[in-house]
Amino acid sequence: DLQAELTSADALFNQRKWDESIAAYRSIAAKAPALSVVNLQIAAAYRNKKDYDNAIAAYNDLLKSDPSSDKARIGLALAFMEKGDLGSAETTIRATGRPAVRTKAQAGRRRSRRLDRRRRHRQTARPFDHRSAEPRGWRDHGPRRDDRPAAHGGRRLEHRDPRPLVR
Repeated sequence: DLQAELTSADALFNQRKWDESIAAYRSIAAKAPALSVVNLQIAAAYRNKKDYDNAIAAYNDLLKSDPSSDKARIGLALAFMEKGDLGSAETTIRATGRPAVRTKAQAGRRRSRRLDRRRRHRQTARPFDHRSAEPRGWRDHGPRRDDRPAAHGGRRLEHRDPRPLVR
């Protein structure tokens, strides 16, 4: 029943019958107040109808019930912007904590900074010396010389690798 009403309200919304879709969504919201999508659609219908004051009120009601809704914040900012209140739109976008839209130029700069960091790391990194890094050829793969003195069982380990020892 509720699914059929939601489908018919969506059909009215897609046909751009804003008043009928708002009424249908309001009846659904009365039956199921936990559906935040319905409130989002009501606010979007008001915005598309160019009734910005009711749209802003609907978006604010939605943000009271679901403060983490980015779609509601973006819709609120768009309503402010279409109304002509650019200061409130900017404040709303800044409240999301991240930019609403990233241009291709911004994304390219971010990628080039990441690549520059990698290039700098490759230029400044010390070369890896494989001979001193891995003790190949050691009998027990331990240190080259036992740390204990010879009187206490310390011994020099035998080296079977033909390369010279690197200290």
